Amino acid sequence: YRFDEPPLVKLNGSVPFKDNDGADLHFEVTGRNFHWKNLRADSVNGQVHWVGRYLTLTNLQATGYRSGTMGGWVWLDFAPPEGADFRFTGLFTNLDLGDLTAPFRTSTNRLEGSLNGTLTVTSANAAGPASWQGHGQLQLTTGIIWALPIFGLVSPFLNTLSPGRGN
Repeated sequence: YRFDEPPLVKLNGSVPFKDNDGADLHFEVTGRNFHWKNLRADSVNGQVHWVGRYLTLTNLQATGYRSGTMGGWVWLDFAPPEGADFRFTGLFTNLDLGDLTAPFRTSTNRLEGSLNGTLTVTSANAAGPASWQGHGQLQLTTGIIWALPIFGLVSPFLNTLSPGRGN
């Protein structure tokens, strides 16, 4: 993960010099221009609790993808021999679908609209996506997920009269 400008971090707790299992650190983080892999946020704030082998991110709130808001929590256990076990819930409203999917798209298909929903992973390991179990719900408003000219040669004409009606 990366912040384009340094975040404000408040920290309290203790770190043992011999064994990370005794760590007990609590962070409050507020930052702007956050990036993680292909995801980004204009602003982020939340709390990070590192206690022993567990890391918990709570009260996460973010803005991004035009007028979108995101929130949620993440729990990680670093004890497994490979990867880390984790679970999370994310909630989001008004994310711009085109902006959100731009880094992942390989085709020229047009995606647009306002995306709302939740994503919950109830059990997973970071070593591989095949271990992920969970559920979610998505709602796309005023959206296009593929633009097909359903009326053939007449579609461009209908789109000039009423944008999107020919597709």
